[in-house]
Amino acid sequence: MKPVIGMTLDCETAGGYASVPWYALRKNYCDAVAHAGGIPLPLPHQIDAVEAYADRLDGLVLTGGGFDIPPELYGETTIHPTVTLKPERTHFELAIAKRCYEQGKPIFGICGGMQLINIMFGGTLIQDIHSEYISAGAQIIETNTFGANRAKLEAYNLEEQVREINKRAAK
Repeated sequence: MKPVIGMTLDCETAGGYASVPWYALRKNYCDAVAHAGGIPLPLPHQIDAVEAYADRLDGLVLTGGGFDIPPELYGETTIHPTVTLKPERTHFELAIAKRCYEQGKPIFGICGGMQLINIMFGGTLIQDIHSEYISAGAQIIETNTFGANRAKLEAYNLEEQVREINKRAAK
């Protein structure tokens, strides 16, 4: 029997694509699960269904998106102005991930999904990596559609500063 793999969904309020709130999931994520022999199962954010979902799943994929993990979940008391939150999604994903973990089921995180796994195990995050890299002397050379940045380190020695940033990012 093929394994059933739960796939978390992005959600948006009304506007843009539709006049009512809507869910979304990248087709290539579902295709990858199917190609690997699984059955992808999108999971609406029904917090009261977490137990039932987890009982029926053989694994979980926590997808990412253009939002941030609430800083209070990793001990921060302030929120950087660039942080965008989706509290309902985060609450649901954290609940389903914890339940799947308790049941010994594999969990795979993509982008924000990896961040959520990190938080679930007591890790922390840097709220605005852009300002962290700039403070270390890096130069931004590329920005993607989610506003994430790829930093180019200058020729002078920033090794120690980058090591310190990495240490703080992985706390």
